[in-house]
Amino acid sequence: MGSAENAEEQLNPMRQVAPAAGRVAPLPGPVRRSEARNALLTIIVLALATGLIGGTAAAFNSATTNPGFVAAPALKVVTGFAGTAQDNTNVKLTWSAGTAEGTGYTILKDAGVPAYPDPCGAAAYGSTLVTNTGALTLTDAQAATAAQQGMYVCYKALRVYTPPGSATVLWTSQNSGSQTNPTFDVQLGMVAKSVTFTNGGVGGGKVDAGDLIDIYFNQATNQPAIGAGVGVCGSIVTGIVYLEVPLNATTCQVPAGAGNVGSFTGITAAPIPVADEVFTATWTWVSASHLQAKITGQTGGAAETVTANGTYVPSASLGIKSTNASGGGAVALCLTVAPRCQPVPTGSF
Repeated sequence: MGSAENAEEQLNPMRQVAPAAGRVAPLPGPVRRSEARNALLTIIVLALATGLIGGTAAAFNSATTNPGFVAAPALKVVTGFAGTAQDNTNVKLTWSAGTAEGTGYTILKDAGVPAYPDPCGAAAYGSTLVTNTGALTLTDAQAATAAQQGMYVCYKALRVYTPPGSATVLWTSQNSGSQTNPTFDVQLGMVAKSVTFTNGGVGGGKVDAGDLIDIYFNQATNQPAIGAGVGVCGSIVTGIVYLEVPLNATTCQVPAGAGNVGSFTGITAAPIPVADEVFTATWTWVSASHLQAKITGQTGGAAETVTANGTYVPSASLGIKSTNASGGGAVALCLTVAPRCQPVPTGSF
């Protein structure tokens, strides 16, 4: 139980209570080192929590506008990245405009020599062609010798950010689960890069009206005219399927005559033909790098089912060549180097 005086003190917290006579209030003792360390840590944690200090724990590629932090934009990868050879002189690269968080584009190239098969899956991209360019196209002076026809060179595109007044790239687009910096492998020279067979008729491998033969080139061609009589003719004498004007409605011209579009070696069919297989066709340049034949009928031989697609062998007879887009001179179609210039068709009739 307290006295009346004690009760007054409790009721009046503002009252100044003097120390007892003859007693001196003790001085505070020295702050222990552990207590000081804990206090400092508490201050730092509070400062970080309130945004007073820019932390290095911010994600490298995340965006923030909190006061006290330097904003790091989440750079989106380049889109629409593509390339094509120009004659035997250049490679032209193009890409689409990026979003506003970046300032430019950096284009890399594999430092190795052109190679075949396509080496781009293991490319190191050790050569920088341009850094932080604002352009959407780049011409690389990549020549191709006769021995390099059909070989590949590899390129990569990056979105980058450079701060105002600086020439140093601060951030670069990164591969992540939702995006990947694009690469593109460019085939050099003037080559038929691929051929496809597509059914447009009965199907099951049977060659008949409506079937398509598509020939794709690695760069734009001069698109020479295809003669009206050029069809598809399988010779029982040579075992070769010619894209030619046949000798007549039932017989192939062997060897193929002027204006032929090449041939297929190694095609097999069932039953084994006992006479030349002669088909009529129409030809269309779908684009400057895409030639298509559409079979319209059969005038010689029996019904045949293709069981192996063989190999496409281009011909010099038609005069297919590049367009001199580089100004360094047009290049004739590569003919003899297999498989770089003689593709194996894919698909089926």
